[in-house]
Parts: sequence; C-alpha cells; structure tokens
Amino acid sequence: MSLWDEIRCEMPLPGGLLAADRVFATRDTPAQFFEHYTITADGRLIRHGRKWVPEEERPYRDHSSKLMRLHGAIRPAPERDEEIAFNGDLTLADQSSASSPTYVACFVDGRCVRIFLEEDYRQRMETARRKMLAGELGD
Repeated sequence: MSLWDEIRCEMPLPGGLLAADRVFATRDTPAQFFEHYTITADGRLIRHGRKWVPEEERPYRDHSSKLMRLHGAIRPAPERDEEIAFNGDLTLADQSSASSPTYVACFVDGRCVRIFLEEDYRQRMETARRKMLAGELGD
C-alpha cells in the first residue's frame, strides 16, 4: 500500500497562481504517513504536529466498528510544529481533478527557492543532464 503526506503551499505557483487553500499530496517527504506540511510564503517547510486524543474524548468511542472508534483519535498540536531543513525536490500532486497539474518545489539549504510545473522541471533537468554529460557544466 502506498502512503502519502498532505502539503499546502503559500508560495505562488507558476503563472502567479495562489494555492494556499489547496491540499496537495506528496510522497517525497521523510515520513509519508499522512503527515501535514506547509510550504510557507518565505519558503520554509513546516511539519504540523499532532497528538493522540484519549479514547474517552473521541466522538465514536462506543461504536461497534474499530475503525470508527479511531475517528477523531488525532488532533492538531500547533505547539509541536517544526521546521524541516529539507534539501531536494518535493512533487506536489493536486488531487482536485485528474487533469490538475503537478508541481515540483525545489529546496536548497532548507528553503524552497522555486516551484516548477512538473513538465518544465523534467525538461530543465534533462537539459542540465545532457550538458553535464557533454562536459559543458564543468566538474
């Protein structure tokens, strides 16, 4: 079974699109266990903290289904939010429709420096790869 994390993005997407209200899925974060992240407007990656809710406080604690009894078992814990010093690329898949674009957020030294449409990112990476193999980028 494949798991993912949810991520919001406060930085503008290509074309100036603002998507702070959208939730993207990613499989590129460290945990991939339904964690919640935000790329802040200034490019930081924040993992949002959560905590377990005691069984007696859960809304369906007496339900016959074990799965339903777990509903409400986790709640946000902002005091546990942490900045992640991420380096690399995060693929952001928009889950709103099958035709929604996919983006790639590029992090250097813990900050998102740019977000690309996935197809533009792939083209740029292929161009850089070819230049590197041809010795045009230097060692």
